[in-house]
Amino acid sequence: MDDNAQFVAVAAMFLTPDQTNNTWRVVLSLDELDPDKARIIEAGDNRLTLQSVKDK
Repeated sequence: MDDNAQFVAVAAMFLTPDQTNNTWRVVLSLDELDPDKARIIEAGDNRLTLQSVKDK
């Protein structure tokens, strides 16, 4: 990842995306990412859903 990056974005190209709620994309700041804890994004019903971080 570039040293100057501030955000990471994931976008899905759904046939009918919800452009009002922007559920077709997920944007995370680098503060929300931890290399030791995976982030899971589920795709379904024309939306992306970021799952909560699970503590172990």
